[in-house]
Amino acid sequence: MVALFRPDLAWRILTRRIWSGCNWPDSPDAIQRRLALDHVLRGSPHCQLIGSVQGAFTIRSGERAGQEVLARHRAALPDAVVCANDQMAIGVLRALTAAGVRVPEEIAVTGFDDLYRARLADPPLTTVRQPMHLLGERACARLLDRIARPSLSPSVQVLPTELVLRSSCGCPPGTVTRQTVKTLKPATTEPPSRVRSPAAPT
Repeated sequence: MVALFRPDLAWRILTRRIWSGCNWPDSPDAIQRRLALDHVLRGSPHCQLIGSVQGAFTIRSGERAGQEVLARHRAALPDAVVCANDQMAIGVLRALTAAGVRVPEEIAVTGFDDLYRARLADPPLTTVRQPMHLLGERACARLLDRIARPSLSPSVQVLPTELVLRSSCGCPPGTVTRQTVKTLKPATTEPPSRVRSPAAPT
């Protein structure tokens, strides 16, 4: 998620009003992705998080998030909706399209995971690709290690990810560009609330 805001890769999203489609606060994945967003916002003083909504990693919850964005901000849409996974992002796209909102002309949308259906979305979804097969391999290896050695201490492994730029963030149609994402040290605290009221001064 961090790379989505690098000025050399996605300048369109910088200095903009952001809405976050996050997931359940007890989900380790959701916590880390929100902390990454907060990390980027701290380094981007002209970029404001104007709202967020919790979801359930599903397309339907993404549709509800998109509907909430429209209900709260139809007169002045955020410039981008950053979703914690691709399924929520696809749901957001559906809600915006149903309301006649053009993506990315009026609002950008990004996801996380790079599911196969992300490239089939309309427009194709900008997202962060994580190595699903490698995740499974490492998890199975770790499980076998724990079975063989029940006293084995828990550990955290950080795997490489890639930013996949497609047209939902404002890149030209047909764009499929991959860039390595800088790895951050995993955080161990819950993300602080950084949502500002729409009426708050900027």
